[in-house]
Amino acid sequence: MISNYWPRLAWLAFASFFLLHVLFASTVALTARVAIRLAARLRPRAGSNLLLALRLLPFALSSAIVTSICIPSYVFFEPQAGGEQIGLVCIAAACLALALLLDSGVRALRIGIQSSRHFRRWRRDARPERLAGSAALVIDSNVPFLALAGILRPTLIASRGLVDTLAPAALDAAVRHEHAHRDSRDNLKRLLMLCAPGLFPFVSGFRPLEHAWTKLAERAADDRSTAGDRERAFLLAEALVRAARLGPAPQHSPLITPLLPEGTDLRQRVERLLHPAPPAPPRSPRLPMALASALFAAAIFQPFTLRAAHELLEWLVR
Repeated sequence: MISNYWPRLAWLAFASFFLLHVLFASTVALTARVAIRLAARLRPRAGSNLLLALRLLPFALSSAIVTSICIPSYVFFEPQAGGEQIGLVCIAAACLALALLLDSGVRALRIGIQSSRHFRRWRRDARPERLAGSAALVIDSNVPFLALAGILRPTLIASRGLVDTLAPAALDAAVRHEHAHRDSRDNLKRLLMLCAPGLFPFVSGFRPLEHAWTKLAERAADDRSTAGDRERAFLLAEALVRAARLGPAPQHSPLITPLLPEGTDLRQRVERLLHPAPPAPPRSPRLPMALASALFAAAIFQPFTLRAAHELLEWLVR
């Protein structure tokens, strides 16, 4: 159906990406429960980073293999004079890859438009103030709302109702919690997870992983903001309970990190702050990641790797 060299290579690259992505994404989805249990035994920061890496792994690994193995193998071993045509299976896989990437792009565009709309309204209606020594925009509303909004220049957004409800010390603890999210770049991490391709076009398949990441990210921010100080932990617990008593907080945009995210277990967070467990031993994933990266890099430069990849591409073409 397609016999020109470079268009054929493009279709093969997209088809290879889709098949690899389905393989890796299915593996991650099937092992998600085990990964979530493992992450829960780590320190919250390490556990959240593990879940984030797993969520982004299918796209990152598929893209790396296609660009570093599949495309070079075809360029090295496939003569440009050949007039081989691509079959329907390869075209179907390439179309699914394009649909997968289009779905991610549309989702990112929708998130950006939605967030931009909220930010413009807040800047127009909110009043700039300083909360616990930090610049913030305060909305004239009684809803319990305190959040870090944005990615490049995160802005603290708060409602007048919550600011008036919290004591100064509790408000300071809540602001410290949002600053912990800022230092960890959690809004950017959430955006990457939301925009990463799902299991199939228009099918996520990673909701449990993303939900567990949100829980661990909140615990990590709790730990970072309190820094082992029992008084700060008590004040943050007080702020959480008082905010929850005011009612459910609105979830305006995916690019915000509210004090009380939807779906997080308030009771567990409060009990953790009031009765901290002994810290889990630090476990760094750097050594396994370094070894895996070294093995992958070594495999790329092996002649048989490119030859085997070319044979698989030839099979895919037919």
